[in-house]
Amino acid sequence: MFGINKKSFIYRLNIQLSIFVTMVIIIAISSFSYYISKNQSQEISKQLRHEALVIADHLSVSNAAYVVTKNYTAIEQILMKTGKFKNIKIIQISNKNGKIISNIQKNETGDIYPLFDVSSIEVPTGKDILIQYSGNNMVVFQPIMLGDVIGWVKLFYSLSNVDDAEKNIWKNNTISGVLLILILEISFLILLRKPLSSIKRYTKFADDLDGLKGDKVNVDDSSTEMLMLGDALNRTSYNLKEQHNELNVALDNMELIAAIVENSSDIIVSINKNFKIEYMNSAARNKIEELFGDCSDDNVKNIFPVQMQDVIDKCVFKKRNVEGLESIVNESSFVWKFTLFESQEVIHCHAVDITEKKKIEKILKDSERLYSTLFNSANDAIFLIKDEIIIECNESAMKMLGCDSSGILMRSYKQFFLDEMRVRKNRVATISSYMDDAIKGISSAFEWKCICCNKNLFHVDVNFNVTAIDEKQFVLAIVRDITIRKKTEKRLIYQANYDRLTNLPNRNLVLDRLRQSMKLALRVSSHVAVLFADVDRFKKINDSMGHGAGDILIKEVANRLQSCVRDGDTVARFGGDEFLIILNDVQDISDSELIAKKALEAIAEKFVIHGQDFYLSLSIGISGFPDNGLEAIDLIKNADIAMYKAKDAGKNRFQFYTSDFDNQAKQKVQMEAELRHALERSELYLTFQPQINLKTKKISGAEALIRWQSNILGFVTPDEFIPLAEETGLIVSIGEWVLRSACEAAIKWQSLFSDELRVAVNVSPRQFMEANFSQIVQTVLTETGLNPTKLELEITENLLAENAQQIVAIISELKDMGVSIALDDFGTGYSSLSYLKKFSFDILKIDRSFVMDITNNDEDASLCRAIAALAQALNMEVIGEGVETQEQLELLDTIGVDLIQGYYYSKPLEEDAFQKYVKEFRV
Repeated sequence: MFGINKKSFIYRLNIQLSIFVTMVIIIAISSFSYYISKNQSQEISKQLRHEALVIADHLSVSNAAYVVTKNYTAIEQILMKTGKFKNIKIIQISNKNGKIISNIQKNETGDIYPLFDVSSIEVPTGKDILIQYSGNNMVVFQPIMLGDVIGWVKLFYSLSNVDDAEKNIWKNNTISGVLLILILEISFLILLRKPLSSIKRYTKFADDLDGLKGDKVNVDDSSTEMLMLGDALNRTSYNLKEQHNELNVALDNMELIAAIVENSSDIIVSINKNFKIEYMNSAARNKIEELFGDCSDDNVKNIFPVQMQDVIDKCVFKKRNVEGLESIVNESSFVWKFTLFESQEVIHCHAVDITEKKKIEKILKDSERLYSTLFNSANDAIFLIKDEIIIECNESAMKMLGCDSSGILMRSYKQFFLDEMRVRKNRVATISSYMDDAIKGISSAFEWKCICCNKNLFHVDVNFNVTAIDEKQFVLAIVRDITIRKKTEKRLIYQANYDRLTNLPNRNLVLDRLRQSMKLALRVSSHVAVLFADVDRFKKINDSMGHGAGDILIKEVANRLQSCVRDGDTVARFGGDEFLIILNDVQDISDSELIAKKALEAIAEKFVIHGQDFYLSLSIGISGFPDNGLEAIDLIKNADIAMYKAKDAGKNRFQFYTSDFDNQAKQKVQMEAELRHALERSELYLTFQPQINLKTKKISGAEALIRWQSNILGFVTPDEFIPLAEETGLIVSIGEWVLRSACEAAIKWQSLFSDELRVAVNVSPRQFMEANFSQIVQTVLTETGLNPTKLELEITENLLAENAQQIVAIISELKDMGVSIALDDFGTGYSSLSYLKKFSFDILKIDRSFVMDITNNDEDASLCRAIAALAQALNMEVIGEGVETQEQLELLDTIGVDLIQGYYYSKPLEEDAFQKYVKEFRV
């Protein structure tokens, strides 16, 4: 077809492919040979360098002694043996100044013989190995060391192996490359014979494609590429024939479309980008002649919208169609649509005459304006409904539903009323049933819930009435928003049943819920648990911080308690700082233990009010239905009794109600009576537990601990009688006795021991907060004569939540006297760094609960380490309590604890035993 010499083309293709393959192979083999030779050369060089260094090092080590002893014969023997290595050419041994001691050389035949024509060599100045290269030789200078440099080994090592390896690689690869080129050339000639024949046939077929006959060529399937090429030629032949047929059909269609456009009643005009008229149909010509008298270009342009230049810009440059524009000419109105046809570079303009439609719309608007004014003046929402579809609504309806008419009209009225069922006159009523009643003429005034367009619900009064308009039946729905009325009703009900501060059920509602829970439990044979919770020490916080802070704490306590219970359980505020929890449908009263523990943990977490940290705890009493009462009042009363038992046990815990509480109450009364006379009967006594200084390994003091041996009750533990003394106030007089007795004991120790020992006395919160506590301490120190620096007063973290200002003042007075203040049981109560900053403590005591597991509990060990570091940073002493093993002692010593006390050294001892222990003490 194009006059190509096919034979010369095939010949050139063969030659070009052969040259290409040959060049590729040559480049590949050259690159590969170069890469391999370089890598192998480097590897051989590296290996030879390593061999030379090893040989030089061996010569240095083996000849060191002979150089010192000047045993030249031995040196020469070593050199003669070493010279047998293949690549060694010369070995020279010199003293440290370069004077030759021994010198051998190997000739080309491998014979080794000594050299006598060199008497000295130039040696390096330092002590390091030196490597030099000279032609194909590597020269190594290896120092001979014996403490210092005593001589040098100079080794000439041949590198000729590297060049030999490179030459062999190039030679072998060249031979392989020539053979590979010959093989590939022959293979290409054989493989290309059939594809080239197919290409000839395909080329001839392509020349004949312009006949548009749709013929097919025989496809060569010997390779995927030839198969694809044959298929492509066949598809091209078929597609050319089909396109020719489609083109004929398109021409027929264009003639039909042209006839339709010309005879259309709509105005159709075509313009180019310069606003030149290219075409207009009969309807356009008739309308322009009607409006202007003739169809001049200016008259044609006057029928278009005034913003035509913008239209042309959008169509031509932004490739956007434009529609909806209107033009008004001599009271005639037209609406336009503009479409760009890029292939023809014209804009087709289509206009519809809407003059009559505009006149009808104006008449309708005028007639509706009066109706709309009356319709929209109503305060109630009004909907006109036909076949369940809202066809009209007033402005009040739109305002009530919160959307415009487009969100209301042509929608089902059911969309705006809650789909629910109610009981009405002994039958189930729905919004649809009320509508059906209205259509039947039955009064349909009722209360329902309406749905805003934003899906919010609100209460409404609804009245459905049937009305007729133009002999058609409609339902007129009048709807009134009663949200304010409902809120008022709800507020009154809420105020009667809920606590205003916490929004929890109050006493009135919780009693009703408890009774309902009890009835349900009887029906399903389950239990109900009642938890009576009281916030410990809340009154003190409320009095010290003000009722505003107290209210915030109560609200937060309420929130935390609610997070602890299950769905369906009740948390109520019973009054003040008391809360009642009702647990429904429990299988056993003991199941409430989990909730009680969660409540204790939740309240134990830190509260932050106005930037200040607070720590609270709960005392919880638990009673169960039906085991602990069959009346709601009895269940609450018994839970209250159990709560007070929890407080007696130390607070921050829960207690199940048991019938034994009456007997326990009697025992408590008896213990109180005996405790009131314990001092006058001399039933109280002190024990002393030594405190050991880990730095000096000496006893530095002791902690005074009170004990009670009652004539009636026998031995009573401190855990039993000290809380009772706190509760009754007896702790004040008992505490003063302990302080005085401890100071008197310390005075005795001064006369018995050379080292003055410090005595530590525990002070209860109630005793510490007495108005004259500082004065009592001063009086005791004065009367006993004890140096104030030898008195340590220990207070617990629980005290720190009291009146902070008063505590700071008392501590300041005591420190002014010289008394040391220790914070006992640090980390077990209301620990806070702010306390350490606010209160000037001298000593921190690590509680025994942390020390007990310090060797096998990483958390306890980390906590003890942190406490010690904190104390050191604040210049405070650290005392570890409860030390019982050597491992505990060593670990505490490691982390920086200053003093320890515990059974590892001694249990608490009575005074005589303590004095004996101090005299005999040895670490």
